[in-house]
Amino acid sequence: MGRTTAFRSLILATAVIASGSLALADWNEGLAAFNSENYQSAAEHFAEITRTNPSWPGGYYMLGRCQSELDQWTEAIESLRKAFDLDPSDADVVIALSRELMAGEQFDQTREILESTRLNELPPALRSEAAALLATAMVEEGDAQEAIGLLQECLAGEGADMALFRLLGTVQTLEGDDEEAFLSFSKAFESGSDEPSGEAATRAALTLAENTSESDAKIDWYRRALALGSRLATAFSNAEYDILAGQAALGAKDAEAAEKWFRAAVSKNEHNPETRYLLGRSLTGLGRDDEAYDSFSAALAFGPDIELARRIHGRMGRIDACRLDLDTASKHYRSAGKIDRAQEIEALAEQFAGALAQLEKLRATVKEIRQMERQLAELGDTQGVTAMRERAAAEQTKITEIEENLQAVRTALCR
Repeated sequence: MGRTTAFRSLILATAVIASGSLALADWNEGLAAFNSENYQSAAEHFAEITRTNPSWPGGYYMLGRCQSELDQWTEAIESLRKAFDLDPSDADVVIALSRELMAGEQFDQTREILESTRLNELPPALRSEAAALLATAMVEEGDAQEAIGLLQECLAGEGADMALFRLLGTVQTLEGDDEEAFLSFSKAFESGSDEPSGEAATRAALTLAENTSESDAKIDWYRRALALGSRLATAFSNAEYDILAGQAALGAKDAEAAEKWFRAAVSKNEHNPETRYLLGRSLTGLGRDDEAYDSFSAALAFGPDIELARRIHGRMGRIDACRLDLDTASKHYRSAGKIDRAQEIEALAEQFAGALAQLEKLRATVKEIRQMERQLAELGDTQGVTAMRERAAAEQTKITEIEENLQAVRTALCR
């Protein structure tokens, strides 16, 4: 029970003393039962007070609170309405009634109650809740701009409630004003490390980045998203926040940061195919295609949905094409639904089949020579090791010559 309620309870108890000891007993027993969460017993005592003292708002107020706890919402609204009619200046009654009306989706009546109340005269904690309730009712009735004006007015003074900044950002998002929403969410997060506001601010920055066509502005929004997302993911251990930070890093062209956050997400949920896919993207950005390919393969193994599977196959197709493994690349591109690209790869494969076959044969030969070299080294045959290294070097020279001739093809394929 709050200090205001406790103070009113003392006043009402004093008034009850003047009316009779029976009412005082009901009041005290009702409060004791309420504080012990025995709401049914408490309701019976407060109901008795409303019968014996029908002009006291406190009895109806406490009865309404008990009925709310008992999920008797219609009865709770009726009791709290009586308390309000008896004393419309009581802030606790105003808030309690407004809560019940909002829960019952009686938005017009919520507005009627709160718009008749001088919000600036309410205690600070109740003032913020009253403003939030009124703004929400306005939005529900289609008056979002009026709600924005109300919230901005409430936030203009000292000691602004960060929860109202979050609500303001939510309404601004509904109105399609993502930049203003970002500023509101950011204020809430930066001032009090409010988790929902941090997430909302990061998502707003990502949305702004995605919707911006100008390249410098796009990078700037991604960097803002990365700064917020990194702070969010650091403060609250959550794989979803790691992913947000990683996505912002990808957009900001910071592949190292992206790898860091996607690895953090994988560590929290290693069987998530999307996280593995995103990690693969970050590794590709770092030029670590072999690791990226392994990550993409793992993503496929964890059962992605059709759309994600197509994206994964597309990425794997690109890496295979860069490796000049054109048959495998073609298969991946077909699985990705990129039929034109698969046909282009297949045509190139046919055109350069001889060179590619020779390349594969030479690579296999070098692999065999390296194996023989290791075996000779184990036997202590230094001359044999030297001979194998010379053979491997000669074969590698042939491989390099072929690869240089195919460089133009590789350049075209690695896009």
